[in-house]
Amino acid sequence: MNYMVHNRFKNISSVPNNTIIVSEHLGMGDYEIVSKINLFDHTINCAISSIEICKEQPQVIRDIVMVICLLHDAGKSPSVQKEFKNKNEAHDVLSARFSKEAMQDFDISDELQRSIFVTLFNHHNEDKNKEQTMYSSFLVASDVTARKLEKKFILSRERGLK
Repeated sequence: MNYMVHNRFKNISSVPNNTIIVSEHLGMGDYEIVSKINLFDHTINCAISSIEICKEQPQVIRDIVMVICLLHDAGKSPSVQKEFKNKNEAHDVLSARFSKEAMQDFDISDELQRSIFVTLFNHHNEDKNKEQTMYSSFLVASDVTARKLEKKFILSRERGLK
């Protein structure tokens, strides 16, 4: 969280300018809506959404998913892009690379580090042949839930201003 505050995630849109949003939950026209949510708020919304998504899971799984949610879009940050000197890599790849470095500061097993890395690396990959982890579906569900809530919030706020 300190990293997000220090690197001004509140000043960064949660979706880059060149993003084309096409999913079963958000359409191409939704870019204008979700781009109004900053990276800090989206990251927190995703982590909070994971609480409900993982409520039936053991506490250790819930904790790991929350950490993954907090890391999932770090690669959208210009400071992370600069740190890894590659603005052309997709944000999920940069988020995974960032997490790998960040995890070195903690006593995390190699197996768990690998699972977190793979989850982040592939979290927007549509290819069903790509490796998934036991955390992948929880991250995707948390991210989608956060986006749905954000869209609803923005639309209701805009209706209230009219």
